[in-house]
Amino acid sequence: MTKGNERQRVIVNSSLRKELQKYVDSVCTNYSVNNALIQSQKGNSYTPLTVVQPFARLYIQAGIVGASSHSGRQQFITTLAESRVNVRVIQALARHRHFNTAMRYIDVNDRKLEKAVEVIGI
Repeated sequence: MTKGNERQRVIVNSSLRKELQKYVDSVCTNYSVNNALIQSQKGNSYTPLTVVQPFARLYIQAGIVGASSHSGRQQFITTLAESRVNVRVIQALARHRHFNTAMRYIDVNDRKLEKAVEVIGI
């Protein structure tokens, strides 16, 4: 993992990559891969806190109750697990140093437990 403000490569799927390229082509002037894609009003990159705040406002505007900055992260990790993506790959995508940290993000509920035991059809 990285330390301090070192930039990490962000891996996205091809559909999102195309949409981001459209954004860069139409909105970003003088964009360089070394710059933040979305900048603050002062032209700086966002800190973790400045990313959390707009999401909180968007959730409220959309009428989504109980969502947090980690809701999307938990859904991403849970969806990967449900799609049978290798747990080591999930850990790497989540950028968690420890396997157990990534695994805590996977949502488990009664419906999923019931579905799992049905796999053992007797």
